[in-house]
Amino acid sequence: MKKALLVIDVQEVFVGENHTKLFNYDRGLVDRINSIIEENRNNVIVYIRHIMKRNLLNRLAPYHIYENTPQAEFANALKIISDNKFVKYEGNAFSNPDLDKFLKENGIDTVEVTGIDGGACVPMTALGAIKNGYRVIVNNNGIGTVKLHKKKKEKYDIKLKQLGAEFR
Repeated sequence: MKKALLVIDVQEVFVGENHTKLFNYDRGLVDRINSIIEENRNNVIVYIRHIMKRNLLNRLAPYHIYENTPQAEFANALKIISDNKFVKYEGNAFSNPDLDKFLKENGIDTVEVTGIDGGACVPMTALGAIKNGYRVIVNNNGIGTVKLHKKKKEKYDIKLKQLGAEFR
């Protein structure tokens, strides 16, 4: 088994000092994610950022995550220990074909997912990983879920379990 840890959307807009008030993740989330990163130091670590395209629909959103803005950067408190960084414009990180190509080139057969949000991008990425043939581990200790997404997270967890994902 060769594993990669996918650290999803741990960005300033969500958990930074001046995060958007809409996102109210618990204070210890980034510390827990950093511990998971440290535990995976001998595995491939991949960091993924969510970026919004500049269009009319996104301009109407209650927050903005545009490329080259402070909100789009990884959270200052996040431990960055590799240069394996990818951008996504959709919930599923595998919507960026470069991610799958990178993982396959590195002989990865298992991905562990952690990050933000448990009712959106994290499970969408986990489903994308399963679709692409990876064994999936969902590390709930390092997944933040806003109150608005709690029910969606429960539904995603059921679906992921049915598809064979492991949970920690």
